[in-house]
Amino acid sequence: MHDSEAGGLDRYVHGLCRAFDRMGEPYHGLVFSRAGDLGTGDLPGGIEVLGGAGDPLWQRWQRIRGVIQRAIAYQGDPRVVSHFALYGLPATTFWQGRKRIRLISHFHGPWADESAAEGASKVTVLAKRLMERRVYQRSSHVLSDSEAFRQLAIARYGLRPGRVTVGPMGIDAVEFGTKALGISRREARERLGWPVDPGRRIVFCVRRITRRMGLENLIDAVHALAGSHSELLVMIGGKGPILDELRARVQRLGLENQVRLLGFVPDADLSLAYRAADFTMVPSVALEGFGLVILESWAAGTPVIVTPVGGMPEVVSPLAPDCVLEGSGVENLVRGLQEVFRGARTLPEPEACVEHVRRAHDWQVAARQILQVYA
Repeated sequence: MHDSEAGGLDRYVHGLCRAFDRMGEPYHGLVFSRAGDLGTGDLPGGIEVLGGAGDPLWQRWQRIRGVIQRAIAYQGDPRVVSHFALYGLPATTFWQGRKRIRLISHFHGPWADESAAEGASKVTVLAKRLMERRVYQRSSHVLSDSEAFRQLAIARYGLRPGRVTVGPMGIDAVEFGTKALGISRREARERLGWPVDPGRRIVFCVRRITRRMGLENLIDAVHALAGSHSELLVMIGGKGPILDELRARVQRLGLENQVRLLGFVPDADLSLAYRAADFTMVPSVALEGFGLVILESWAAGTPVIVTPVGGMPEVVSPLAPDCVLEGSGVENLVRGLQEVFRGARTLPEPEACVEHVRRAHDWQVAARQILQVYA
């Protein structure tokens, strides 16, 4: 769930469990560790590591079933909450009398569709879609990350609208932003070894390096602007299957001085990286339910430019409608960057970013709203 290379979903679940700890809310969280790292030093108090994420799937399912069976024996009618359909599947086979046990599923994105977008085989996509459909249809309630994904879940899995609600996304806004907000943008760049020339416009983008993230379009947009905006520097953080392909693209276009591929950005540097940038950019082209990076960037006092994909417009528009582009194509990114540079788009001030994310998305607020659905 949460390790040294955790992604957005992992950080979300980790933050939610930590919020439950602070509230004194009892829970029993089940996780499988990556890369054989079974350490528990940074895990919330209610977490049990059941094994490695690379263990045979039947063993992982068997362990989940064992924990649910014990919970039924001790509690009678436990609430089972799933954040991933693969691990929610074992819960769909349990009954209490004539009723299924109460399964509440978070819908963070269409797993099968994401796999299809990355070129998975038709058999793999079909298997994942059948798993998702079974889990979500047998859930007593489904929480979506955004209204866009709520509508997608209803349509894709044939769910009754009343059983699907939008659950708030959260972040430890104060804790995440504290390290970054205490220093200037120049100091953040110095600590990271980034250019400190005040005339250099730095855009930060941190993503899993996959096709649906739109990173090829962002690189092509930088190429289109290279002649007129030599001050532009895009820093792309993250790992993924097309990282080498992006490196080759940067080299082929001669953009080594305007695009840097940073690889994995450790948690210790992440808030500094947001702080060091003039703004963050999320150029996704498909299947973006929310974008936790939006909240992280705001917590560090840095505005975010997004494409109008998935749930991002409904997240960003209340604070900064000018920060939502008209499309996700290369031409839209080019036009949007040009408008930002000449002041034709209004970006929120750092103070406004921080105030908004703390008021609307801090875990102190979000976790209580989620508990109301669990009740």
